Amino acid sequence: MSDTSIIHTGKIKFYNEEKGFGFIIDEDDPDEEYFFNKTQAFNAGIGPKDKGASVSYSLEYDKEKHRYKVINLEI
Repeated sequence: MSDTSIIHTGKIKFYNEEKGFGFIIDEDDPDEEYFFNKTQAFNAGIGPKDKGASVSYSLEYDKEKHRYKVINLEI
């Protein structure tokens, strides 16, 4: 199952540069939060000061972790 063709929008809940991860709150479903990692943040130009910034992204289902993961992250 994959959702890579749909572009989602949301806001950065937080990003911890030291720990190398953050979460996005989905705009259409605020109860949904999606993980992103340091590499994705770097490629999108996201830093710790971007809390609350609007982003777009796609989702891909991770069969090993049984959850969606963020791909194609853009600020």
